[in-house]
Amino acid sequence: MFARHPRSLVGVLASAMTMTLVAVVSCTPCGGGTQPPPCGGNDNGFFLAAHLQVARDDLRGGYARVCWRDRCSEWTLPADFDRGLRSDGSPVGGGFNGKVYGTQRLVPTIQGWLRIEFEARLLLEAPALLHQNVANGDVWSFLVRRADGRVLLDVDRAIDYQLVRAGNKECSDPACYAAFIDFYADSQSQQRCSARRCFPIGVRFPTVIVPSPSPRATASLCRNDLCERHIGAAPQSPTRDPGAPRVLTAPETLRRPDDVVIELATEPAALAEGDRYRYFVEDQGRVVYDKTIIPIYETSFPNGEQCDPHACRTTILDFR
Repeated sequence: MFARHPRSLVGVLASAMTMTLVAVVSCTPCGGGTQPPPCGGNDNGFFLAAHLQVARDDLRGGYARVCWRDRCSEWTLPADFDRGLRSDGSPVGGGFNGKVYGTQRLVPTIQGWLRIEFEARLLLEAPALLHQNVANGDVWSFLVRRADGRVLLDVDRAIDYQLVRAGNKECSDPACYAAFIDFYADSQSQQRCSARRCFPIGVRFPTVIVPSPSPRATASLCRNDLCERHIGAAPQSPTRDPGAPRVLTAPETLRRPDDVVIELATEPAALAEGDRYRYFVEDQGRVVYDKTIIPIYETSFPNGEQCDPHACRTTILDFR
C-alpha cells in the first residue's frame, strides 16, 4: 500500500487506482460507557490544495485564505522562506489563523508548480462541529494573492462529501466524511462537485542493490533527466534539480523492502505521455543499477471534466 503521509489514504492498494474512495460504512455498536471512535486519522478529513504555476519567490509575503461556509482562516506567507518554513514546507511560526484550522504546507512539485496544501481539522469555536455538521453542498473556497495584491487564484466550490464511516444516532456517533479538493487558477467557481482524490504516482524501489554500499553511494530518481539524488545507505536530505520529482516519504533508497509503494510528488497538469522515469544507483565510480520506465498513465477525471480542469494521470513505477 502507499506509505502514509498527511494526504495518504489508509488501506488503498496500488491496484485500486480507479480514482474512487471506498466508503467504510461500519458503525461501532453502543456499549456500556464506550466512546464512539474519533473521525481523525489519515483515511478521512478535508484536504484542500491550491495548485499554482508560479515562481516560489512570487509567494514571499503573499496571502492565502481558506473558507468553509462563512468561516475563514488566513495565512500571510513568510517573506523569508528559509527562516519561515521548515524543510517540509510547514510554517515555523503561525500558519492559517481563524475559525477553520489545521495543518498547511507550501510544497514545490515539478516544472515550476507549487501547492499550498491545507488539511482542515477542527473549528476553534466548536471542536466537534466540523465533523458533526457537514452537509453536501457546503461551499469551500481558496484565495491566494501575491504581496503586491495580484490575485493568483480565487475559486469557490460546493462539495458533495464522501462517506468514510456511517453514524449511529443511538450512540450519538457522528458520521465521518472526506473531501479532497483541488483548486487551479482555471477552475470554474460556483460549481457543485464531488471531492474524489486524484491518486498520485507510486514508486516501487528494488530490494537490496548494494549489500555493503560505500558512504557516498548515490541513488537517483529522475523524470525527463531532472533528478532527485539520495546519498548514502541511510536517508538524508536529498539534492534536487529544479523541477525534479520529489519522493514524499524519504526512502532508504538502497535498501527498500518489496511491495512498499512510495508516493511521488508530481503535478497532473505537467504530466504528459512520453514522460521518461529513470532510477539508477552509482557506487565507487560505477553504475550498479539502472532502469528506465516510459509509463502509460491511467487517465481520468475523478470529479468530472467540468470540475477537474486537468486530467488525473497516475501509474505505478516499478523499478524492481
